[in-house]
Amino acid sequence: MIDKTVLRSFFVLVVLLLVSLACGLPFQTQPVEPTQSPESASAGVEDLPPTSTIPPPPTPTAQPLPPTLVEANPLPGVDLPLNGVLTFYFDQPMDRGSVEGALRGEPQLSGHLSWLDDATLVFEPDSALAPSTELTVELDTTTLAANGLAMLEPVRLKYRTAAPLQAIQVLPEPGIAEVDPSSAIVTTFDQPVAPLGADPETLPTAFSIEPATTGIGEWINTSTYIFYPDPPLVGGTTYHISLNTGLISTSGSPFIGIADMDEDSWSFSTASPSLRSAIPQDGTDSVPIDTVVELNFNQSMDSASVQEYFVLLDQDGFVVDGAHSWSDDFSTMVFTPTSFLERDTSYAILLAGSAQSLGVTPLELDYEYRFDTVPSFNVSWTEPVQGGRVSKYQGVKFNLSAPVDTSDPLKYVSVSPSVTNLNFWTSQSDFALNISGDFKPNTDYQVTLSGRLPDRWGQSLNQDFVLRFRTEPLQPAMVIAYGESQLFITPQDTALSAQAASIQSVDLSIGNIPANQFWQYL
Repeated sequence: MIDKTVLRSFFVLVVLLLVSLACGLPFQTQPVEPTQSPESASAGVEDLPPTSTIPPPPTPTAQPLPPTLVEANPLPGVDLPLNGVLTFYFDQPMDRGSVEGALRGEPQLSGHLSWLDDATLVFEPDSALAPSTELTVELDTTTLAANGLAMLEPVRLKYRTAAPLQAIQVLPEPGIAEVDPSSAIVTTFDQPVAPLGADPETLPTAFSIEPATTGIGEWINTSTYIFYPDPPLVGGTTYHISLNTGLISTSGSPFIGIADMDEDSWSFSTASPSLRSAIPQDGTDSVPIDTVVELNFNQSMDSASVQEYFVLLDQDGFVVDGAHSWSDDFSTMVFTPTSFLERDTSYAILLAGSAQSLGVTPLELDYEYRFDTVPSFNVSWTEPVQGGRVSKYQGVKFNLSAPVDTSDPLKYVSVSPSVTNLNFWTSQSDFALNISGDFKPNTDYQVTLSGRLPDRWGQSLNQDFVLRFRTEPLQPAMVIAYGESQLFITPQDTALSAQAASIQSVDLSIGNIPANQFWQYL
């Protein structure tokens, strides 16, 4: 027979264990009932009281809160568009009548109020606000929420309306002259005029041009308008640009003129077309026979017109055939003759004043430039002169009438007596051939240019050219202590190392230095 006291104690422990496990579960839908075994039932355990459920935690009750203005659009402190639309966002549904009655402005607001919902109020003024005006909007503490609670503190929002629209830069600058006719006309405003993403076809032009001209105008950003004349403007003409007084900024500001000018228009003058330079220059001689003619104008030119009135003539008045090419902006024309020009011949570049710019303005002035081509290939002069003297370090220089063929001119050069490290360099400015090498001092030399030596276009000298000269002796010099003013030797030294040039003998004497002066040399 099991002792009832022992059995009851065991049952109580089991119940406590089950309760502790149940408290660790995430949720509990049914109270935990004790489990009885047949033995406990027969032992009278059914007389124990049942276990109780755990009550849920209390849920706090939401309390009504006073209203708050959480946002205004536009934000306070920014420029307010002249249309003056203001949107107020509250944190909860509002008592519409109290909000409308509490809304005030300085200057006094006059407009229409509408609600997007119970928490969003929109104000639209009856008319555009004045530019550059301080505006204060206030909601006082009579503003009520739908729950009846009032705003704890008044709300004050400060704005400044946008300034009038002005042009802050215009190009070309007002009053300027000699403007390139191909220049664009540009106006930049101090505020956006073209809305982002707007259809370009719907945007207004920023100005008009007088005399009228064709071209392409566009807003390159929200505040800059640029006009590209096509064809270019007429040269030598004054243009008057009138800004569009009906322009309005995206914030509603009306246009009042050009900043610092109190004007809504400006003028500038274009440059008359002219020939700035020609290559070859007038009066140039020894011009290479493969030269091209280059004409540089101060503005874009009508290529067909220039080519019609341009001609290159030889000294007999015959026209030189060739091809024309132009720079991308049509301000430079290059004429390339079909074949080499004749040597030792005078040529004339002629351009009639009837040639026109792209703006159809004629040059009016006739231009004429003359030049002479290189003569037949020969040696013009030398350094040193025939039979002259030259330093061993200087080398020799042959000034030629035409540029030498630089592929390998040394194969046409011989030096007697022979010289090591023979080298050359050329100068295109004076068509010079320079010869250098390890020439010896005080020596007679003969440098021969072969008659087969060709110039750049294949013409040869036809006969040998011999230059005879003598190198100068070295200047008398003697160096004992290199880079120093003293040389220290011992009593055992029987010789001094020295370098001498052009010196036959040297007087040498030996003395002594008192000890108190010796340290001065150190």
